[in-house]
Amino acid sequence: VVILSAMAGITDSLIDLAQQITHYPEKRELDVLLATGEQTTAALLAMTLNAMNYPAQSLLGHQAEVVTDCTFGNARIMDIGASRIMELLAGRCIVVVAGFQGCDTDGNITTLGRGGSVPRLLSGPQRSGARRPRMQAHHAPDFVAPSESLDTEATPADRPAL
Repeated sequence: VVILSAMAGITDSLIDLAQQITHYPEKRELDVLLATGEQTTAALLAMTLNAMNYPAQSLLGHQAEVVTDCTFGNARIMDIGASRIMELLAGRCIVVVAGFQGCDTDGNITTLGRGGSVPRLLSGPQRSGARRPRMQAHHAPDFVAPSESLDTEATPADRPAL
């Protein structure tokens, strides 16, 4: 399972775009807009993996069953289902999840705030009964992880074969 953030600079560009319309965008609509950065990255990675003959499918927050409260712009995860992710993994598919987002109980897209993909990565699998995820850091400008959860010894050879 891969959880991605938006490409460097995209979130700031989307905020700038919204502020060209109004200096105080409605928080719900801003969440809808900002979530597109991660959605774009997830779709592009899934396309790339498929083009390389690695079966992959991207999932948005609601498709990955990330249920949040309704605090737009800084939502907290209330629950994470795992049925769709587990179904794809059982089919030997690489699951690419758009980070930073979830969905409240009314079906609204919510964002988790800056750095929101990391808490999601750390909390999701444990709620589904899976073992603690192993993180491998790559140089990404907006990637931040608590040092105690970062596996600095992980190498590409540690990845499971497909």
